[in-house]
Amino acid sequence: MKTGWLSCIVSLFSLHIVLVQAPQVLSVSQGKGAADETVTVAGNNFSTNAADLAVWVGASRATIKSTSNQLLEIVVQAGGTYDNIQVTNLPLGLTCYSDLQFLPTY
Repeated sequence: MKTGWLSCIVSLFSLHIVLVQAPQVLSVSQGKGAADETVTVAGNNFSTNAADLAVWVGASRATIKSTSNQLLEIVVQAGGTYDNIQVTNLPLGLTCYSDLQFLPTY
């Protein structure tokens, strides 16, 4: 069976479009917390692999205790500053921020 030259060209130049969605923070379980305290971040499009994520509380990177596509449990680290919680999906290079700022207490 012969294939026409047009179908060969179309096959050669077909595009594959992949849509990715940025992570989204919808809520944070509390607005302040001490170092070593666990905080729950609810949202969408988080990775289920903690190694794919970086979570920051101001100037300090939080430790990820557990993760799912819609929930993160993080541990606030010493050195955090008053700022929005930032969640970055490292492989995708996409970042989101909480609406409200988080106040580390000491």
